[in-house]
Amino acid sequence: MSQESGVVKPVKELEAEWLKRLQEAQAHHRHALKHQQQMMDELSKGLMEEVDGSFALAQSKHAAKPALDDLVRCQEVLVDLVLRKNMPPDERL
Repeated sequence: MSQESGVVKPVKELEAEWLKRLQEAQAHHRHALKHQQQMMDELSKGLMEEVDGSFALAQSKHAAKPALDDLVRCQEVLVDLVLRKNMPPDERL
């Protein structure tokens, strides 16, 4: 059960918190993908040197992975909470 100071939060409150967290994760993931696409475009158009551009692209891909992981996790928790009525793991939201 999700708790703060030993008090169990109502399910609707948890749903609202996880929905907000999901929306934030979606925005973060969109931003990471946009940055990755920008790096690919600049590299393909020759706007950066290949070595620097390849490094920038690799860094942007590396940054997008945790954003995707967080997005998937938030989706899973929210689906479990809303559809299956499974309480999310104990953690700070």
